[in-house]
Amino acid sequence: MQARVLSLRAVARLSEYSAKVSLSGRTLVIEAGRLARLADGCAVAKFGETAVMVTAVSKAITSLPVPSFMPLTVNFQNKAAAVGRIPSNFLRREIGLSDAEILTARLIDRSIRPFFPKENASDCQVISDMHS
Repeated sequence: MQARVLSLRAVARLSEYSAKVSLSGRTLVIEAGRLARLADGCAVAKFGETAVMVTAVSKAITSLPVPSFMPLTVNFQNKAAAVGRIPSNFLRREIGLSDAEILTARLIDRSIRPFFPKENASDCQVISDMHS
């Protein structure tokens, strides 16, 4: 499997980026800075008909002592509208997470945790939403 970069462009706004990569005859498109402008970071990755929007926010740095753990929260949710169904509960809301969504969130957590510095004391939250 060979990846070939098709295009990388920075739009007129300095914080908006887009990249296209060819993988196995399909195109992977990654866009950042277009959606969720109030978040500290947001990216949308599209591969075929599947799209994932990932947002990240971080609490301002505090003067509290460094905790003995990394305060990182990761959420993953597969939206019902992405698979063409409506929730069947009374309020038509998506209430709980499935086991697969919890395991996917843990997988994301274990993958990105090494990229944070050990002395990071600010709370970080990463939210991934699957769209179609």
